Formats: sequence, C-alpha cells, structure tokens
Amino acid sequence: MGLAPLAGALGLVVVGDAFAYDRALIDMPIAWLAAAGVAVGLVFLGLPRLVRRTTPNATLIAGMIGLGLVLRLVMLPSTPAIEDDFYRYLWDGAVISAGLNPYGHAPAEALAGTVAGDDGATLTDLAAESGAVIQRINHPRLRTVYPPAAQAFFALAHGIAPWSLAAWRGVLLAFDLAALGLILALLAMLGRSPLWAALYWWNPLVVRELFNAAHVDGLLAPLLLGAVFLAIRKRPVWASGALALAVGVKLWPVLLLPVVLRTSWCGRRGAAAGTLLFVALAGAMSWPMIATGLGPASGITAYGRGWEMNDALFMAVAWGFEGVLHAMGAFTYHAGLLARFAVGAAMVILIVWLCRRPAADAEDLCRRVLAVIAALFLLGPTQFPWYYAPMVPFLALAPRTSLLLLTALLPLYDLRFHFDARGAPGIFDHGIVWIEYAPVWALLAWEFMNRAR
Repeated sequence: MGLAPLAGALGLVVVGDAFAYDRALIDMPIAWLAAAGVAVGLVFLGLPRLVRRTTPNATLIAGMIGLGLVLRLVMLPSTPAIEDDFYRYLWDGAVISAGLNPYGHAPAEALAGTVAGDDGATLTDLAAESGAVIQRINHPRLRTVYPPAAQAFFALAHGIAPWSLAAWRGVLLAFDLAALGLILALLAMLGRSPLWAALYWWNPLVVRELFNAAHVDGLLAPLLLGAVFLAIRKRPVWASGALALAVGVKLWPVLLLPVVLRTSWCGRRGAAAGTLLFVALAGAMSWPMIATGLGPASGITAYGRGWEMNDALFMAVAWGFEGVLHAMGAFTYHAGLLARFAVGAAMVILIVWLCRRPAADAEDLCRRVLAVIAALFLLGPTQFPWYYAPMVPFLALAPRTSLLLLTALLPLYDLRFHFDARGAPGIFDHGIVWIEYAPVWALLAWEFMNRAR
C-alpha cells in the first residue's frame, strides 16, 4: 500500500521538467498527471481496511513513519507541477526581512518602481535581486492575502536561504513532523492504533500539495491539532492561543473557537479566559492587514468578494440565486454575494448545532472539528485541493470514507488547466467538478442515513 504513493512521488520527480514554469500549459502532460493522482488515490483508499486488520508493533510503526518521511524528502528537489503560489511566499518573506510592511504595496508596484521614498528604493532593489520570482507572482496587482503568522514563517525561510523554495519546504517539513507527533499523541489518547496516522502521513494528495506545490496550508495542521490536544488536556487558554496562531496563517480557523472551547471539561471560566486571549491575539494579527486598507487592491477583499474555483454545490446555490434575481428583474451579479451569505449562515447554524451541548469526550471533539472543516471546504466557493490538507489529520483521528474519497477525486482539479489551455474551461467548470463532488455528497448522505438508522 505504501508503494503506491511512493511511486506517484517518484514519478512526479522524474517528469518534473515537463512542468517547468516557462513551458506552455498545452504542452504539459496534465491529463496524465490527473490520471496518476486518481489512480494512486484509489489505491490509497484501501488503507483504512488494512489498518483495521493489522496489529501494530514497533517495526510497523517505524516503517510507517520512515516511508512517510521518504515521501516528503523525495519531493524536496521536485519541480512544482502547475502551481505558483510559492513565489508570493518568497517575495513576502524578503519584504519582511528587509524591514518593510508586506501589506503596504503590491508586487506590481515594486516591479514598476512606482513606490516613492526609501521604501520604494528598497523594493526596487528586492525586485532586481529576486530575479524571476517577482515576475512569476500571480495576481501581482493585489497586496498579499496572507496573515502575519504566515508572514513570519515566510521570513524565517528567507532567513535560512533567501529566495529558496527548498528552505520554505524545510519549514513545511518541520511543521509536518510536529503534526505527525500530535496525531500519534491524540491517537494514544483515543486508544487507537498509531497506524491510523498513515491516513495523513502517507496521503498522496497531502504530500503533493504541501511538498511539491509547497502551499502555506501545511502550517495549519500542527496548530489545529495542538489546539485540540491542549483542549483535551484541559488547557483552554493555551488551546485558544494555538488556534489564534492558526488564524494568523489562514483566517478561517476562527470558526473552530466555539467548538474547541465547548467541552464538558473546559468550564465557563476557562472558555471565557480562552476567548479573551483569542480575541486579543487574533485582533493583533489582523490589524496590520486592516490598517493598510481593505480597498480593491487588498488581496483579502478581492478573495472574499469574487474568488470562485473548483466548486460544485456553491455554484449550484449561486445559480439558484441568479435565477431568482433574474425573475425579479434585479441585477444578477449579486448572486455570488448572496451565495456567500448563504454559506456563512449555514456555517453559523452548523456550529450552533454542534455546540448545543458540550463535547463529551476527546473523540466527540475531534468529530466536531472535522465536521466544521469539512463543511467549510464542501460549501465554500474555493475548493482547491490544498485546502483539503488541514482536514486530513482529523480523518486519521475520526475516519470517514466519504471524505477520504476526496483523496482520489481532487486530483481531477488538474484537468481545469488541461481544458483551459484548449479554450474550453467550461468542460471542467460545469462538468468535471460534479464528478469530483457528487460521489462524496452521495456517500455522505448514505453515511448519515446509516448512522440515523
């Protein structure tokens, strides 16, 4: 079972030059990449059954850990396939290391030399020093979207080795090792086999998105797991601090605060103290983004208002609002905004329902956290494969076949680039996305009805 993700990782390294940045999309073997990802993912789906039937021992556990580490090390020199988000990370890390505010100016301004004063001179020098990095940043006219905690780790990678993707991958590897340690600790608390950690540690999609594509979402797993671990250990204030750091990487973990603190062992006083600390830390980390303004050039504003990709259910909801607005003679471009409000309302309802009574035990808490992360992913307007990575550690703690199925189906996202290069993105946007998500929703419904019976 472990040879399948290893073969996939080695194959991606071998054909890495085919995905070089300066190569045209139409010349890249994207369809083969997607097919390989689906094939490896389907083999991986047999892992839970094997874990259930296997008695753990020291040799098996060491082998599981060792193979997962090999998977990551193999990816360290690989060429990122199709993805280019890491160029923004490298640029932001350099800007912070130079003592500048990464939210102050968009990369396009530095490249054009339109920033006045000493800051402008420094940015111009950085742009020249960066070589191809600044020219390859996507959405260069937008200021960075990444919160301060993420920025700190971009700067750490720059301090290790300037403009180095390998240094950034090294930071991600350190965080991933911390995530593995916490998964093993939580499995011990739950009284379950440590081999369940392989659902995360061997997951081929996680390995590709975090160590080939080098997405920042790799920073989230140990912070989210740490918050749950500390809550179970009756440390609500520390748990809130870990969750606030997660908000400093990506904003959405704010949704987990009531779930993490709503336990039978935290108590009202602990929950209140944890909430106050969380508000203070999250507010302090949000201020640098807010202080520079949330106008049209803000990455956060642009992302919140209009980003939509690889979604199915959200697209259907938006279509529904568009039809209603059209029938009313109103402007249909508000449909996407209304769909976002609907998703927000659904998330609030889910969290309130989950928190109607305190979590009874550690397993109940893990299931609740998984429910929030999964709902946000499946309902949201942006369902990039790397957004799935923070969900997978909790699937190792509370396995659910329907959500594990995404490991095999999300590689189909690559086909978006295949059809876009051929002038037919609609084939993916309105067709293949349903192949990605319809089986997951169907299996979720079956699991829910089965549990109800």
